[in-house]
Amino acid sequence: MDYTKQHYIPQFLLKNFVDSDGRLSVYLIKENGFLSNQLPRNVAHMKNMYDLSKEDLEKALVFFKDLSSGSENKIVYSDVKFIEKYFSRVESSVNEIFDRILKTDLPFLTNDEKLIILIFLHDFAFRTKFYRDFRSTTYDKINNLLDSYKDNGLKVRDELVNSYQKNDNSVELASIFDVSSLVDFANTVLANYDFHYAVNEQCISFILSDNPTLNLHTGIKDFCFPISSKRAILLIKKNVNTTFIIRKQYKQLIQNLSYKDVHGYNLINAASSHEQIYGDKRTLKIISHCAIFSELE
Repeated sequence: MDYTKQHYIPQFLLKNFVDSDGRLSVYLIKENGFLSNQLPRNVAHMKNMYDLSKEDLEKALVFFKDLSSGSENKIVYSDVKFIEKYFSRVESSVNEIFDRILKTDLPFLTNDEKLIILIFLHDFAFRTKFYRDFRSTTYDKINNLLDSYKDNGLKVRDELVNSYQKNDNSVELASIFDVSSLVDFANTVLANYDFHYAVNEQCISFILSDNPTLNLHTGIKDFCFPISSKRAILLIKKNVNTTFIIRKQYKQLIQNLSYKDVHGYNLINAASSHEQIYGDKRTLKIISHCAIFSELE
């Protein structure tokens, strides 16, 4: 199989956080160190991360099998890059929306555009390295537990053992293509949150997490998804008397954030990060000295 860099944080998004020279800084959480002057294509990727065999692709897309008879919906199960190409199509659509917003500072979104963004955010819950590592660790622990049962003479059903013995990409990708999961996610967000737009004119920039949608699944009152170092989409819960970060005028469509607001959102997003945080080095230095990472120093 050919070696391909497949990005769990899309390059188009990483490029919106580079410095004036087109380079990116990366804070390595576990090492408490920095990578400077990085090209977006050289970070946040894994080897062949989304490649699937024909058999695993069929498992991941089992719901769509009956829908693929038409030529325009044809799923090519022999194409190991099928998932990567799907992500590319979604990213292209989202990039067009973000690019238009960033160029005009007009954050008015149609219902179709909101849905495209929500598909993108839904996929992020399952396509990151965090989810891959979490799933792998969980499977290892369960398998060790099942082995200990057998070693102690306890009978474990074969079907239970078999269900945990295979740890492959099709598990998480089946979650991405689970229509009920997407519909539930979209309905929950649209029913409970309003879309807002954050303008950051402060001397610090937004940072980008390598696990950027974790907080949205916790029901947080105001969720910040940076789309560049100076702009973000805010999802603010409906019918709340106060938000978690913004204290004033949070019902306005466009939010002009204070230094404290930006720093607050950066801390929340940094706390949800798995291994890496992306942004300009000055802001990352500020984040690295905060209490949430003090145990690494």
